[in-house]
Amino acid sequence: MERIRVLLVGIRGILGELIYEIVAQQPDMEVVGQLVDDRELLSATRSTRCDAVILGLTEEQVLPAACLELLEAHPGITILTVLMNGSHAFVYRLKPERSSVGDLSTATLTDAIRGTARPHAPSL
Repeated sequence: MERIRVLLVGIRGILGELIYEIVAQQPDMEVVGQLVDDRELLSATRSTRCDAVILGLTEEQVLPAACLELLEAHPGITILTVLMNGSHAFVYRLKPERSSVGDLSTATLTDAIRGTARPHAPSL
């Protein structure tokens, strides 16, 4: 079974540790990298071949331009933003489309990743 490859970006503190552990414990997912911020997002996405990006944002922040570039360059990728206060998460797709996944919990986090991210096809 191909595992969903997840890149964590800008998620720190207790919430970051929690999200890392939640993803790492899923048998069909793996954390393939962590970035402090989105400055290296495009190159890290290429090098890790991730299927999904989980990005930490404050309530005041909007989706960074690097994420819009990422969606344009990799239409199949999913970006899941989580509010750093741990209250909510949103999924962005190519359109970009923002849809609520509800209150942030282990179930909503893993369901959002599974529901939208598709593992890369094996390289030939």
